[in-house]
Amino acid sequence: MMRTSCTTENPGRRFRTCIKNGRRDGCDFWDWEDPPMCSRSKMIIPGLLRRISSTEVELLKFKASMKHEKYKLFVLAILLSIFISWVAFSCKKNVVTV
Repeated sequence: MMRTSCTTENPGRRFRTCIKNGRRDGCDFWDWEDPPMCSRSKMIIPGLLRRISSTEVELLKFKASMKHEKYKLFVLAILLSIFISWVAFSCKKNVVTV
């Protein structure tokens, strides 16, 4: 089974484990899939992962606010349609035919 490390020593580094790894009757086999990381990568990657995570949270908040804004626009469109219909109907009543 392919997994990804979340440790500060090997952030984002992929490794393989036995399917039974972590279970009571499982084995402890694991092996790195990716080559070792240089020290610079170990410093940079955790910050990038945090930035991605915070960006995903901001995106979810933005999508929620856009959903709310779409709802407000929908209600406004309905109210505007009702108002225009009312004005048109009122103008027809007031037209005097000669």
